Amino acid sequence: SAQIVNAEADDALLTQAGTGFELMRLVPPQGEAVAARAAECLRAASKAFNALPRAQRKTLLPVFLPVGLAKRHATHFPQTKSLLRYQFSLLRMAIFGKL
Repeated sequence: SAQIVNAEADDALLTQAGTGFELMRLVPPQGEAVAARAAECLRAASKAFNALPRAQRKTLLPVFLPVGLAKRHATHFPQTKSLLRYQFSLLRMAIFGKL
């Protein structure tokens, strides 16, 4: 995704974000441990993303918005919110620049 938007990003950041996203995508219905590990990875990736310079965050934002949603979902697993609430969270993250 970063290559598609012509954005430069540290490989460790992309690996952390990708690992967390895939873990969350594949979490089974009773997979609280998997979701907790995904949340760990996604929190670390979000922290690293938020520490980037503003111009780099702006370029990478389309890549990291799904990561932010996955982090929210992993944090609240197994309780799930409606998709609309997640979309509002995503909008708020994009407006305030905090993933």
